Amino acid sequence: RDPGVCEVYSPPRITDTANKSGLSHGWALDLTTVGADGVRWDFDLPECRENAKTLVRKHRPLLLVLDPMCTWFSKLQNINRDRIDPKTWEGNLQRAVCHLGFALELAELQMQGGRQFLFEHPDSADSWKHPIMLDFVCRHPVLYTSTFDMCQYGLRLTDQDGIRRFAKKPTQILT
Repeated sequence: RDPGVCEVYSPPRITDTANKSGLSHGWALDLTTVGADGVRWDFDLPECRENAKTLVRKHRPLLLVLDPMCTWFSKLQNINRDRIDPKTWEGNLQRAVCHLGFALELAELQMQGGRQFLFEHPDSADSWKHPIMLDFVCRHPVLYTSTFDMCQYGLRLTDQDGIRRFAKKPTQILT
């Protein structure tokens, strides 16, 4: 049986929630998880990206949740840009663009198979305006986005006094 929900760039969160809800679920691929070979899913490595594509083709998840790194697309990181060595900045940004492109490749595989994907990044992330993302969205007019605050789904953070409070975190999804 094909898994209902799988996730990439995330420890088992959504798959765990699916399991607790009685939904069919599969794997979560992230630096915190290991493959059948005992190696962590490091998507900086081309072989890990290829292995992930093979898993998507083989297991055909109904929904693939994609949450690649957003650090180098964030407004906060851009504030610090002048404090970071330009070569380091560019290298980190190119790494993030590579991961963005890979996530969209996985989304493409899902669509080619008639299945669903959900891509998530903060609403303010520059990834939404990156040429790779804009090209992807333009090539697929059936896609849509939605923006919401994560507090609507129970996101809480612990403040400096140790009190767990709801956190707004405006988030955008593409599906």
